[in-house]
Amino acid sequence: MRSRKGYTLIELVLVLLLLTFVAVAVFLLTDVGSAAYARIYANRDQSADLRIGLSYLDVRLKKNDGVGTVEIRPAPFGGGQALVLTQEIEGDVYETQLYVEAGMLKELFSRKGLEVNADMAAEIARADKMEVRFAGKQLLVLTLTSGSDTPLSASQWIHLRAVQEGTP
Repeated sequence: MRSRKGYTLIELVLVLLLLTFVAVAVFLLTDVGSAAYARIYANRDQSADLRIGLSYLDVRLKKNDGVGTVEIRPAPFGGGQALVLTQEIEGDVYETQLYVEAGMLKELFSRKGLEVNADMAAEIARADKMEVRFAGKQLLVLTLTSGSDTPLSASQWIHLRAVQEGTP
């Protein structure tokens, strides 16, 4: 009998095919894992932005809570709703309009009746939509939504101390 000192061509081809299969499987698993990580990271980022926006709205509302100071109106730019907070400073009436435009929650502070434009607004946090409604005389429900593929929403119920009579 003859002793074998090397590998046959068939053995080499089989080993190469096996290594190729393992390499492809590893790359596919890595790709799937990185895509899942990217989705989780994007959702976490969206959630953080929504929480920041709701927290900001909560602080602004609690700071400006008084009779006749909270109102819901159409947004000045971008469509949708605006939360309008009214306050008097040194005899002049000022309005803070909080609304969503171009994927951002924005705040526009101006003297009441003054001509305003979209460039005057400050950006607060990323959000694609804001819904505001009264759920009783002193309960305001705020909902911010972000994302188009898999939209995320966050809501907050805010108890107002004082509202104007006749508010739903």
